[in-house]
Amino acid sequence: MRRFPILTLALLAGIAGLGATAPAANEALYDAPPPPDAVFVRWLDGDGTPAALGPVLAPVAGAESEFGHVSASETRGIAPGAHLSVVRATDGTPVLIQEPARDAVGQVHLILVNAADGPVDLVVAEAGAVVLADVAPFTSEVRAVNPVSADLVVQDTRSGNALGHAALHLQRGQDVTLFVSPAGLRVIPDGFGAGPLLP
Repeated sequence: MRRFPILTLALLAGIAGLGATAPAANEALYDAPPPPDAVFVRWLDGDGTPAALGPVLAPVAGAESEFGHVSASETRGIAPGAHLSVVRATDGTPVLIQEPARDAVGQVHLILVNAADGPVDLVVAEAGAVVLADVAPFTSEVRAVNPVSADLVVQDTRSGNALGHAALHLQRGQDVTLFVSPAGLRVIPDGFGAGPLLP
């Protein structure tokens, strides 16, 4: 009969144990994927939960502008796959803005979220070409473009006054949100790192 030293047997037992625990360890390294009927929510301004959303949710600290997810079954009739941004009205009330679909494969989506007092336009800075026109307050519009560099301006539709400038270097696979509010313009690369919004 072949004999194995005690140390060798101990090492073999340890390796076997590692093999058994490896899947659990790997699972701990990654967040659970969103549910099949996920709704994606982020907070661009404020931290309240609009009544239209349904469950009482809160932004994840440090990832407020990142999308988190919740099952559509937990909401008040919001369709699976929807992208939603929570902003703050002038009186501080949280408002839910549903964004258009991001469905242009191979292009970059420019998402304009308007929380300003009036309608706004998104235009190319020097050429004056209109990218998005007359976006109403507390709504959102999207434009799919090729990944290029561009200097853009968000301006008041009625007066033409500039509300903010954005020098963008667009990259394939990275959508960008332009969020305009009474405080000015913020450029936010879209991210999905907030994870689940309910336990």
